[in-house]
Amino acid sequence: MIIKKRIDDLKEGVVLAKDIVNENGLLLVAKGTSLDEKLLSLLKDRGVKWVYVNVNIRELDQPLPKELEEEYKNIEERIDKKFKEFGDHYVMQKIAHSAKEYLKTRLFYK
Repeated sequence: MIIKKRIDDLKEGVVLAKDIVNENGLLLVAKGTSLDEKLLSLLKDRGVKWVYVNVNIRELDQPLPKELEEEYKNIEERIDKKFKEFGDHYVMQKIAHSAKEYLKTRLFYK
């Protein structure tokens, strides 16, 4: 999964999902590059604020931070309420599950 993330929130080892170019369109760092502390520092010095990174969905197996748990539970309840009318319909259950996972990703990585 690809998400947009603030450069200040990145840790060493994250992999770029899209090229980073400067204001003239010149390539600074190619997609697929694993960022280390030196590259992160150089990008910050160049004024880069946001980048697109690859996220391993398995990372979401860890619990959400406490401050996000309530927000996620509210969203989860709203999704369940919307999909309740479909009962045990297999495909609709899968869609509801995917929606929850997607929203959890957005919360976890915002």
